[in-house]
Amino acid sequence: MGGCFGKTAILDLKVEPQTECLEITVNNCNGGVLEVSNSCAEMLVLDQITVQPSELHVGLDLDKRNGEYVLKSSHSNFSEYVPAEDESVEIRGMLGAQEVKISFVKTKELC
Repeated sequence: MGGCFGKTAILDLKVEPQTECLEITVNNCNGGVLEVSNSCAEMLVLDQITVQPSELHVGLDLDKRNGEYVLKSSHSNFSEYVPAEDESVEIRGMLGAQEVKISFVKTKELC
């Protein structure tokens, strides 16, 4: 048995700067998680999350701690974070010495 059962979604994903070796995509099948593939020579650091060079399809879910958005590892495509209203999210990190900015909208429950 399979299928998608997401009640929330991630919309309007933007990653700046665009880097050919870093791919960040959205999997909205079960509530909206990010998927990161790092084929760069440097590691990507987002809060306490580290994506090593050559790591592919790393799932990241959103969380909110002390009023701040943070990412946490997700070992599936199920999101645990369900905001009461649509939320504009911005996460900053480092790819080696280069700053990376990820922004998106995490929707409230859609149905």
